[in-house]
Amino acid sequence: MKRALLVLAASGCLDAPGYSNTMYACDEACPTNFTCTGGTCVEAVGGGDLISLGGTFTMGCAAGLPGCNASWIEHEVELPPFAIQKDEVDQAAYERCVQGGVCVAPPALYDPVARPHAPVRNLSYEAADRYCSFIEMRLPTEAEWEHAARTGAELYPWGDAMPSCSLANYEPCTPDDTLDVDQLDPSRRGLHHVAGNVREWVFDYYRDDYYASAPRVDPKNTTESGTRVLRGGSFETAEPTLRVWFRDQADRTQPRADAGVRCAK
Repeated sequence: MKRALLVLAASGCLDAPGYSNTMYACDEACPTNFTCTGGTCVEAVGGGDLISLGGTFTMGCAAGLPGCNASWIEHEVELPPFAIQKDEVDQAAYERCVQGGVCVAPPALYDPVARPHAPVRNLSYEAADRYCSFIEMRLPTEAEWEHAARTGAELYPWGDAMPSCSLANYEPCTPDDTLDVDQLDPSRRGLHHVAGNVREWVFDYYRDDYYASAPRVDPKNTTESGTRVLRGGSFETAEPTLRVWFRDQADRTQPRADAGVRCAK
């Protein structure tokens, strides 16, 4: 795992022998992809690498599957090319936005010094959207998120095997806590924690029956409502929420203790 700056010639970083040549102190700024956190240049893990996707896939769930809402009907979707972050955004990456004066630190559960590579959480939809704009990206649409999460008709991002704590961080695994964004094996698409760890805000407004009228090409629900869509389940949700087609919703203005973000472009 990448954890600290390992080069000497870096603008804004000062050699700090006390760190045994493994970490470097910073005055104010650090190189690209590093954050001056607690006086040290720390590399952000979450938010760097992108996975390129797009094309046609089947979205939703088959009637009769346990936990399948009847309105989340299977339907074919065609997506233009897009890219999505491999990892959930971590606290070190989010702290750059805070230091840049664009983002506001979450009201609780935020400590980029002690846990720079834990996913940023306790975000509202608006805070997640603001962060993605800061890095010149955007929130994924619900269809993009599901395309990134699933492979064919399999139930989970890793396949059809029932969840375990070696596959996802969900309710039985680490009560009230998250894992670092690059822990556990990636999904078949190459994404970490696309199921579990933190739920992820996506662009769409929530409407339970949206699939029935959604366009085939690049669907996104822009009809305003009080809630936006959350995807992926979290450390405090049960097994059904980890299924690739599972949808959830929350008030877009309120921080959610288990909600974070991964951006797209």
